[in-house]
Amino acid sequence: MLAELGISSSDSAVMIGNSLERDIAGARNAGIRSIWLRVPGSEEYTVDHVVPDRSVVSLLDIPAILSEMEKKS
Repeated sequence: MLAELGISSSDSAVMIGNSLERDIAGARNAGIRSIWLRVPGSEEYTVDHVVPDRSVVSLLDIPAILSEMEKKS
């Protein structure tokens, strides 16, 4: 999908998800940066070998993180 949009996964794409095992691991395997939304009471807090680029507890934190990630690219 990214190729069809002309987006390089390492440049512009960021996966935001609440599942380390599905969302974050999938993004990492595809070479996409990731932000883990840590939902209180969610099913997971650690999954071996799955490390997000950033983690947040509120969707309100995401714009600042995306801005910071953009500056580093």
